[in-house]
Amino acid sequence: MVHGIATRVSEQASSDKLTGRLRAMSYIWSTVGWADQFRPDVGRRLLRNTRSKRES
Repeated sequence: MVHGIATRVSEQASSDKLTGRLRAMSYIWSTVGWADQFRPDVGRRLLRNTRSKRES
């Protein structure tokens, strides 16, 4: 019984983490896209920064 609850809680936590990451990614992409419309160099720099952060 307790094990089932713990499993459900951990599943919920992992799905929250996933949606949080997706939300962060969509925010980053919208920011990069917005910057890209006005200043392409800024958009590319933002994109490069997010890529290097993810790799490190």
